[in-house]
Amino acid sequence: MFSFLNIDGKFYKTLSKITNYAILGILWVISCAGVITIGAACCAVYAAHHKVIQNHNGYIWRTYWEQFRSNFKQATLLWLIMLLLGGFFAADFYLLFMMSGGQQGILIIFGILAAVCVMWMQYWLPYIVHIDDPIKTVLKNTLIMTVAHLPQSILLLAIFALCVIINFEVPPLAWTVTLIVTPIIYCLLSYGRFCKVFTNYWDMTDGNEAFLEKQLEEK
Repeated sequence: MFSFLNIDGKFYKTLSKITNYAILGILWVISCAGVITIGAACCAVYAAHHKVIQNHNGYIWRTYWEQFRSNFKQATLLWLIMLLLGGFFAADFYLLFMMSGGQQGILIIFGILAAVCVMWMQYWLPYIVHIDDPIKTVLKNTLIMTVAHLPQSILLLAIFALCVIINFEVPPLAWTVTLIVTPIIYCLLSYGRFCKVFTNYWDMTDGNEAFLEKQLEEK
């Protein structure tokens, strides 16, 4: 009669997953409050989603904060690089728009470059969850991945754009909800794409740096 309360039952597993996603969203919002910590927060969300929800290894709260602390230095540095690149593209795009005199060709080319850059940056934080490499190596290897797996990179770009649009389209009063939901939507839609790329280089359950380096050298 009360079989749905069984911890191994479908109802309990579904409820547990929904709860974990809700906790992840709330933790992400809290962690992003300092702005400078957004990189570490995004990194921790991906890591907790991968380790706890996908691979059933550990607890969401503990794993999130462990990953937040352990990846903080690299994730923050990468986040600062993202901000610099974002500021560069935004400023240049504005200047080109003002100076183009209605010529759309150069704006299209610049927009394509910006899109490629966004695709590239999406790999940075998930990469450091799996592999402990210097920043220079992270940037080089993820650029190779972006180009080598262009279809998946384009899908990741579309998912990112969808999440941005969601937040821009809702009224400001709804942001308290969408800011919690958006990282979850991104995780749900992007995780499979990252898996399709990353499993070409390492075991997604524990990582394999030697295999990754060998594969990248062969490409």
